[in-house]
Amino acid sequence: MKPNIIVILTDQQRADTLGCYENPTVRTPNLDALAEDGVCFERAYCSTPLCTPARVSIQTGAYPHRHGIVDLWGEIPNEQTGPVPGWNHPSDDVMPWLGHYFRDGGYETAYIGKWHCMTGSDRRGFEDYLIRIGSYDTDIGAEDQNDWLRYSLSRGYEVSKGKQNGADHKSKDLNYGVSLYSEHDFPATYAFRKAIDFINQDHDRPFILFLSETSPHQPFAPPAPYDEMYDASEIILSENVEHYASPKRFIELRGHPATFRQYREASQDQLKSAWAHYLGMVTHLDDLVGCLVEALVSSNLRDNTMLIYSSDHGEMAGSHRLQDKGAFMYEEVMRVPLLINWPGKVKTVRYETPVSQVSLLPTLLDIADIPLRSEMDMPSLAESFMGQKTPMNQPVFGEYNRFYGQLYPVRMVVDGLWKYVHYFGPEGELFDLNADPGEVNNLINSSSHEDDLVRMQALLADWIRKSSDVFQMEKRFQI
Repeated sequence: MKPNIIVILTDQQRADTLGCYENPTVRTPNLDALAEDGVCFERAYCSTPLCTPARVSIQTGAYPHRHGIVDLWGEIPNEQTGPVPGWNHPSDDVMPWLGHYFRDGGYETAYIGKWHCMTGSDRRGFEDYLIRIGSYDTDIGAEDQNDWLRYSLSRGYEVSKGKQNGADHKSKDLNYGVSLYSEHDFPATYAFRKAIDFINQDHDRPFILFLSETSPHQPFAPPAPYDEMYDASEIILSENVEHYASPKRFIELRGHPATFRQYREASQDQLKSAWAHYLGMVTHLDDLVGCLVEALVSSNLRDNTMLIYSSDHGEMAGSHRLQDKGAFMYEEVMRVPLLINWPGKVKTVRYETPVSQVSLLPTLLDIADIPLRSEMDMPSLAESFMGQKTPMNQPVFGEYNRFYGQLYPVRMVVDGLWKYVHYFGPEGELFDLNADPGEVNNLINSSSHEDDLVRMQALLADWIRKSSDVFQMEKRFQI
């Protein structure tokens, strides 16, 4: 019997926001239980620290420079659908999406929540059960396709024009506060409730349910009482909040300059308060995951359902005095949670080998016994998802291309405990993640690490060349 598959994808959640990733403050008992009785990937990396291209990489098994959706928008300033002009964007026949594979493989397909893949209302093969949240996930001018918006209006809320994904909140400071929506009506609660409705339906074939959240993306404004769940004085900030990102790169051009300045100048107390609200959103998600697992148990579906939990990318949250995400490759934005749980089927194990989230599609196809019909950029991790085999130790890559129409090319390679970041002009970065997990000591000019630098540059240059990247490193970096 083929398994049911549920993928829970959160938004902008760094790995160290969970207890199972050694956060000493956060309360995430449900997710910790999934990790304790399943597979936990300690070092899972997203493809890019930007929502739309990262999400499309998950759906296609391709890095952004291959699938071509490299920005949050198509044509600037506000074209929300279609590929980015000038970038190669393969057709669905050449590069099928996850939904196409599972639909054609006989699965019932359900997609709930944030999509943000610049296809309008189309969910690329997910067709049997759809719940849309967010105005950027509908056809142009078709606000009635936003299911959560219709629901919230029916409940008497006044929804701001630019916040039709539920971001309306009462601000307290910086980018945190409390949601104007009750916990019952908050978008994440609504999405999980709809997911449970789907689970409770009669199913005559296996299903894949993709449950995609807008939490814990900024603003850090959980519904009450989660906004007061954590005492800011108890938050332990990472040491690199006192390390300021190098001005030798174009990080400041990422956008949102006012917020960037706020985080550069914020006090430790302000950063702790922001973190307290961020973790409030994470604990809210954890409670919802607990409700979903209970629904699987009561529906007698738990034993044949693989549950995957991850996020599209991370969040700086003050590390290196940066907020949000952007054209940089720090661990805070690149490392994401990746938990696998399937009672009685998946062995309990924690892997420290770096893996790429781009492997998710080929892995799920392997597990569901659905044949590939397109090229995948990273290998299947099916045996590792089952807890049967340590992932192969091989380089993992990351990239950044464009933001609001402006090019900010960045490429990254992680090999074991070494990371190299290439900025195509500005000074690059070389980090020894074993000795320097906070990435505060750039070894790019270290004479004692010249061999490490040459090796990492060659790894990245070789991958860029073989993957037909539009940006190519100079020949001097190649071996």
